[in-house]
Amino acid sequence: MSDAPSTPNDTSATGPGTAPATDAADAPTPGGTESRGPTGIVMMNLGGPKSLDEVNPFLKKLFADREIIQLPFQDWLGPFIADRRTKSVQQ
Repeated sequence: MSDAPSTPNDTSATGPGTAPATDAADAPTPGGTESRGPTGIVMMNLGGPKSLDEVNPFLKKLFADREIIQLPFQDWLGPFIADRRTKSVQQ
């Protein structure tokens, strides 16, 4: 170690309360989970309603299925979204 005083940005300082500098790739990810590498996206055709009258029931089933989409308060929010989107989807 040198005789020069250490500064807050000096990564060569060691002692109580200091940690060695780490590479950004080694830094923990938000939420405390480790990086798992690249993320893939799977696109699937889930079908659709056969007529305009079937749009609302289709959307309600879609937003109720937790295997397709997970929403907070899904039992309330799913039908709410379906009812709000029906008219614009039918156009």
